[in-house]
Amino acid sequence: MHAADGLFVTDGELKDELHSHRVALNRIGNNISQIAKRLNEAKLKGLKPPIHQDDVAQIRSLAGMVMTFGDQLQGMILQRRNGLALRVSGALRAFGYGSQ
Repeated sequence: MHAADGLFVTDGELKDELHSHRVALNRIGNNISQIAKRLNEAKLKGLKPPIHQDDVAQIRSLAGMVMTFGDQLQGMILQRRNGLALRVSGALRAFGYGSQ
């Protein structure tokens, strides 16, 4: 998004951070899918699910990582939004709009 005076421009740093988070989240999703596949295969065969304490610990760790990711993403978005709001307010004041 581009506008006059460079006010609305793509945030390359935010884009890079979001990309790295997306890659990490994809890895987590793949791990969870593999665990779910093993559990479903055992269920279909009528076997006791092959879940071990290590699996439970990994699932908890993955869940924690997803929650941390959500918190980090929310923080990045809020920081970006607040910075943009300050820039917009400053630009509007420069053009004579808003409180002086």
